[in-house]
Amino acid sequence: MAKPATAVVDDEIKPSPAEDAPFAEQLEYELRRRTVKMAHAEGETTATCPGNVASTKSTKATCTTAFDGVEVEWAVTIGDNAAWSDNYVQYEATPDRGILTRDGVARYLYGNNRDSIDYALCSNIPKAVAVPLDKGNKYRCEVVRKGQKPTGYSNNVWATESGPRSY
Repeated sequence: MAKPATAVVDDEIKPSPAEDAPFAEQLEYELRRRTVKMAHAEGETTATCPGNVASTKSTKATCTTAFDGVEVEWAVTIGDNAAWSDNYVQYEATPDRGILTRDGVARYLYGNNRDSIDYALCSNIPKAVAVPLDKGNKYRCEVVRKGQKPTGYSNNVWATESGPRSY
């Protein structure tokens, strides 16, 4: 796996919705941003929430995001307005799966190992793939330190909401 061109991915989707945009549009934007953070890579991201989802307490909805065609369903529960502002709505959104990306794993491995890594040997991680969230899967990587040879020992790679992980 080659070293990525950039170490950081900007998870702010451009353009952001206007302050007075409908709640569903604001929620879709936030879920797209969270999906990019999970993928830890750049790619085409979309989101759809039911048009009637409202910022009223106890509303439940299922929204769908996609990253390069890989879909994630989010179970969304709307909570109270924040005590300090009527314009800020608390909500919980839980994805039904994670997204693992080849570029995201490369950014994670090279970013965590800085200049001590020569290269990474990984199983055939696709450009983007749906995997169980916070659980092992079939993808593995071995980090080869500078001046060393591969050991043949590899670590599991998995998806979290904060991006890929490997230990």
